[in-house]
Amino acid sequence: MSGISERIKVCRKKAELTQEQLSSKVGVTKSAISQWESGDATKTSGIYLAAAASALNVDLNWLITGKVNYTDACRTDDPTQMQVRERPQELYTETEDERIILEKYRAMTFNQRMHMQDIINTFPTPKKIALEK
Repeated sequence: MSGISERIKVCRKKAELTQEQLSSKVGVTKSAISQWESGDATKTSGIYLAAAASALNVDLNWLITGKVNYTDACRTDDPTQMQVRERPQELYTETEDERIILEKYRAMTFNQRMHMQDIINTFPTPKKIALEK
């Protein structure tokens, strides 16, 4: 795959998302996605590319550079053979409550995630309690 614009377009189609759906998840306009995919975008913020990589379930480094780490997403440069990386839930959650929270977080738009992170950051960091031996 030659450039970032093609990688975005192929991954979006592989994820079965419209430009409008991807734009909602990333927090940009549909026309921004269109510009990314056509190669007409002059400047794209890294934070939006990171959000796009997350929404498309691909490795950010691969999305930007095209360099494939075969343990990560898309697994091939052949757009007809692309496979979106699986994210096993058990690796990221310990309880059913965590699974539900993570599932809802992943369904949020980029802007919703930023608001949620702001809320979470208002909570004090719990102090680690040393266990007695």
